[in-house]
Amino acid sequence: MKVVMSSLMDKQDRLLTENTALKLRVAECEKFQQVPSYVDCAQTFHQGSIPHMIKRPDDV
Repeated sequence: MKVVMSSLMDKQDRLLTENTALKLRVAECEKFQQVPSYVDCAQTFHQGSIPHMIKRPDDV
């Protein structure tokens, strides 16, 4: 009985660790979803909000 309980507790620990790792990965993915799209960046270029050091697409 002790072996079964120990095995179950080990499995629970592994699952909790895996769950935590997955939650961290989800948080990283959500950060990327909050990054503005290229269209938003292009609009910002044309509005002049980006520093002048960065070339605009039409300056190529």
